[in-house]
This record gives sequence, structure tokens and C-alpha cells, in this order.
Amino acid sequence: MRKIILLICLVLFLFAGSMAQKSDLSSDFPRNDVRISYGMTTVNQIALTMLVTTSSIFIIPLDTALRISVNGYGAFAFQYQYRLSKLIQLGALVTYNPGSFEIRYDKGTSSYTSSMFLSFMPRIDFTYIRRPWFTMYSGIALGATYMLFRNNYTNQPDDVSSGVAFGFQLNGIGIRVGKDIGGFLEIGFGSQGLFNFGVSARL
Repeated sequence: MRKIILLICLVLFLFAGSMAQKSDLSSDFPRNDVRISYGMTTVNQIALTMLVTTSSIFIIPLDTALRISVNGYGAFAFQYQYRLSKLIQLGALVTYNPGSFEIRYDKGTSSYTSSMFLSFMPRIDFTYIRRPWFTMYSGIALGATYMLFRNNYTNQPDDVSSGVAFGFQLNGIGIRVGKDIGGFLEIGFGSQGLFNFGVSARL
């Protein structure tokens, strides 16, 4: 999987580099873009909900689940992008997505699990409407996600597990409003969520 991710990243960099040679940017469009955002309904939260449902039915069949609660806190992201041309922006982002779930069983026992997903992904955006105060774009980010789980079952020591999985974000459409400082909204699917919005600063 790591070789595939590296190959995809290399192709993106080479493609963006070839486009950069045709760059013709004016001073109205600074090259650096720093973003902070919050995303809702991430792919990690969806997977966590499916895990809870499966574990409550199959993993502990001797107990009957009376109440299941899932808490998804959304994804917090920091992103940097560099505009290579009028159409291409290339950068990277980090997302932090915490969560937890609890299952209470009929025998008075319970299981509580906290989770943390930390994603590191290079990203490329394609701009198709570009104005000084308004831009519309699509993009894709591919990378890796570090996962950490801490589970506690009644009267049992904590069980800690971790791993690395494929991380991604597919943005079908994104809009940014504002010149040097602006706000943006993206609709997509992946580590940043179905809806991702935040603040952008062009430097």
C-alpha cells in the first residue's frame, strides 16, 4: 500500500510540475494558501459506527446490548497549499478526528472505547472558476491514517491497539469567498468529512 501511495503522489507532483511551467499568475492571486477547517461525518466516524453495530451483535454474543452510544467529534484539519498555476494547487494537510463509543449490556457490564484518527495527506486541487473574490474547485488527497483505540470492558484492564490505514479525501466541489482572508466550504467524502468548512488565508 505504501508503494501505491508513493507512486500516486509522484504522479501528482510530476503532473502539477508540468502545469506550473505554463503559470501566468497576477499579484491578485497569491501563491500561498493556509487553511484551518472543521469537517463533519468523516469516513472514520462511519466506520466506527459500523464497528459498534457489528461488535455489539457478534463479538460478545453472551451479552445483550441494551444501549449503544456513538460520539463523533468531527475532524479538525490544518492545510497548506501552493498555487502552481491558474488551475493547479498542490499542498498537504493534517487531520485529527477523535471519537468514542459505549455499549451497555443486560448483565450490568459495559464496554467503552475511545478512538483517534490522525491523517497525513498530500493534496491537489483543480480550479475551474477563478475570480479575485470567488473560486470554485475540486480536489483529491491521498495518504495514510494512524489509528489508536483504547478499550475498557467492565473489571478488565484497558486494551490498547493501533495501526495504519489508507487515508483519503475526495472533494466533489469546493467554494471559497473572500480575497486575502476568506471562508470556504467543501462537499466530499473521506478523512475530512462530507462537509468541510473553515478559514483560508492567502499569503
